[in-house]
Amino acid sequence: MHSSRGAICYTYKDLMALPNSLLKNIVYLYPTKFCADQNIKIGGTGFLVGVESATRKKPYLYVVTNLHVLEGIKGCGGKECVIRYNTEATDVPDTITTNIKDWHNLPSKDDVAVYPLEPDESWNHDYVGEDQFVREEYIHDQIFSETSPMPIVIKKTADYIEKLHQIGIGDETVTVGRYIKHAGKNYNYPIARHGNIAMLPFEKVIQSDRGGREQESFLVETHSVGGMSGSPVFVRAWVDYQYPKDPSKNDFDEVLLLLGIDWGHFDFSPDKLEGTTKEFKLTSGMMCVVPTWQLSELLHTKELTMQREEADKDEAKRKDEGASSDSVTREEFEQTLKKVARKINPSESDRPKPKTSAENRSDEST
Repeated sequence: MHSSRGAICYTYKDLMALPNSLLKNIVYLYPTKFCADQNIKIGGTGFLVGVESATRKKPYLYVVTNLHVLEGIKGCGGKECVIRYNTEATDVPDTITTNIKDWHNLPSKDDVAVYPLEPDESWNHDYVGEDQFVREEYIHDQIFSETSPMPIVIKKTADYIEKLHQIGIGDETVTVGRYIKHAGKNYNYPIARHGNIAMLPFEKVIQSDRGGREQESFLVETHSVGGMSGSPVFVRAWVDYQYPKDPSKNDFDEVLLLLGIDWGHFDFSPDKLEGTTKEFKLTSGMMCVVPTWQLSELLHTKELTMQREEADKDEAKRKDEGASSDSVTREEFEQTLKKVARKINPSESDRPKPKTSAENRSDEST
């Protein structure tokens, strides 16, 4: 399956192993460079997404994580968030130190945050394109009716029609992130966990670790632990390719789409241990996931849109002066962003209140 940017979306027909590109999306987040260099068991996970540019060949890249990961670092007295990434020299990771105030989040304080960056040539990375995002219309929400999931048209050209079978309860998922107890000291080495969608995000979940904030969430039946906050969660979906001019060419493939971002899990407290008053908790195996459409909303806020437009103008100016579009350095990119770096504070969005709530905890260890 080819995406709108010409890349091959992850196709699973006759394949068992995950593509390496999923692992290359992942970065690790720490409160200090020392913690990153020593791989201290603290922090969370991040991953890269790309937004296409109107003028340049490369997309604008962002590190994505949960807002509560940054809140945890800041709550411990930290002002910086250190991003550790893999380099082309596979046994030598490197870091970027960011100021927490330079990360972006939604005015609603939903549990997603992004940081714009321009990786240099030393990075060994990939990214998730917006054409791989799950949209609200992709979800089969008629769960109490006899209506079956229906294929919906997601792309139509003169030669073919691309139809996606709606996503619903029971569909398989893959989560890729940092297993904090064995994450790779000399190299970011994420793990993959498989599961299934258990509940659609019809009612918000109470985030007990964030003062009772209400978070729109998928529930996914899979294990999540501290350190995996910010991990991308993918869902396996089915796509039909129909060729009206030649029906014999019709194809049927399986693809991975970004369902959302792991932000935590539900705990339950079994009976106390015999002979002791000590209480303990066990994970229920139910992960909470911020839907991808909230990430999309953040990436297209006024501030980030203005930043990309300004960068596009600078890119066009460099082309007029004879510079290659690939000559933009990280320093030049950051200077461009500073031109429109003032914070825009729109009013709180009016979101519907949930009908129920539940106890849960976030999956970060700061």
